[in-house]
Amino acid sequence: MVASLLSTDSKREMQLSLLDIYRDTDAQVASLRPGLAPTVDSGRSQNGDNQGPPRQGPGDIRLTQVGAFLSLAFVLAVVPFATSRLPQFVGFEPAYEGWSILCEAMMSVLLFSQFSIVKSRGLLTLACGCLVTALAAVARLLTVPGDFAPGGLLGAGPQSPVWFFMIWTASFPVSVLVYSLFKGPQGLVSRPNVAPTRINGGARIGLSVAAVMAGMICIFAVIGVLAPHLPPLLDQGAFTPFAKICATGIVAIALASLVVVWRRAPRTLLDGWLVMGLVMWLFDIVLSGLLSHAQYDLAWYAGRAYGAVSAGLLLIMLSLESANQYRQVFEMHNDLLNFNEALQHLSLHDALTALPNRRYFDDHLNEQSAVMRRHRRSMAIVIFDVDDFKTFNDHFGHQAGDNCLSHIAQILKACCRRPADLAARYGGEEFAFILPETDLASAMRVAESAREAIERLQIRQGEGAAWPHVTISGGVAVYDGRGDLPLHAVIASADEALFQAKSRGRNRIISQKLERSGHELSRHRAA
Repeated sequence: MVASLLSTDSKREMQLSLLDIYRDTDAQVASLRPGLAPTVDSGRSQNGDNQGPPRQGPGDIRLTQVGAFLSLAFVLAVVPFATSRLPQFVGFEPAYEGWSILCEAMMSVLLFSQFSIVKSRGLLTLACGCLVTALAAVARLLTVPGDFAPGGLLGAGPQSPVWFFMIWTASFPVSVLVYSLFKGPQGLVSRPNVAPTRINGGARIGLSVAAVMAGMICIFAVIGVLAPHLPPLLDQGAFTPFAKICATGIVAIALASLVVVWRRAPRTLLDGWLVMGLVMWLFDIVLSGLLSHAQYDLAWYAGRAYGAVSAGLLLIMLSLESANQYRQVFEMHNDLLNFNEALQHLSLHDALTALPNRRYFDDHLNEQSAVMRRHRRSMAIVIFDVDDFKTFNDHFGHQAGDNCLSHIAQILKACCRRPADLAARYGGEEFAFILPETDLASAMRVAESAREAIERLQIRQGEGAAWPHVTISGGVAVYDGRGDLPLHAVIASADEALFQAKSRGRNRIISQKLERSGHELSRHRAA
């Protein structure tokens, strides 16, 4: 239960740390690749706040209320018959204590493991409290006469098991009370909850476990030595008035812990489960410590059975909630992977046209040029420019200019049919092709088909343009892979060919073939 809730806390903290980074890009990612980007509000808590762990919702509150009502009904049903004497069932008490030790030890391990992630002092207190209850239950199990030895182990007397029972029942409410005092204004994972220390989480866990075990050993020794001199809690199987006073004090501590946890805002989902656990713990003490007059009466058995059933229910809820939270963490992991993929796509593509951008163009050019050089094959680069685009923008406006560029981009993308071919937005109103394994004639055919496709769009041009409709000009440069020509020279040659196309009246394609033989570079122009 607690581990799963803290997994939720860690998950929410991770989501919120990414919230500010992704907020400005979320709309672009969603428009670019619909369905990939998760909404930025997914990290918000149930009350709309965007900080801290998830709050306790109406369903969780109702579940807590139902649990408290059923517990109260059970206690009221036992009250009329509380002092009814029942026979001693051999093995009942060791089975109950062994089950309690198992549950509390598992809870302590889970809490310590989550503390290593969250670094919460309140969480560390809860873990230590569960460890104390487990050790106290172990001590009581070993010292009960007749379970492992006729007089009990560890040199125990008849009063030692009852004193260990008092320590056992008091440790959990005390740890919850301290947790509530440590809890910060934003819940479990808030900054005030993090202890400023240079000791890492594993070392702090080790020191805490060592301190708890050392303290419990000292308590065991003190009780073993002083048990004959301490006020008796059990007299011939019946609880003494002093035992009732101790049980009343523990009930008061549990009530105080319950009130503090419930009233200390904000109430997180973890707080809700702690409230339910305190309610069950409280009624267990009431049954076995206050209503019971002696061992093996109905109230005593009812308290033990109620405690065992409560521990089992909490363990089942822990398992179910852990599975649910694991599923959510798995889904969040996939969402983040998809989101990162979408962000990478966004960083390599133009937001307006959805074509690869200049960065993608440069990377693809480097990769393909290495392949062409290795296999001694030619590669063509085509640079296009929209003719008189400034005139179009001035006449129709920038929104129309953006729409025009988007239409041109889709036509150019359709002209690149092979997997290695690339159509990219080179910058502004310029576009570019990378055509691996393409000679001059083939590159000219591809470029010319693109020019004709744009011309067939019949997008009306603004007044003062060289042509009545929107057109493009292009420069083609072909690199013979047998040479050692730098890539910047290929691009410069394509750009020079584009300049020639512009100067000759626009709406045309000019090509250059580049070869390197020694230090000589020859250019062959064709219109």
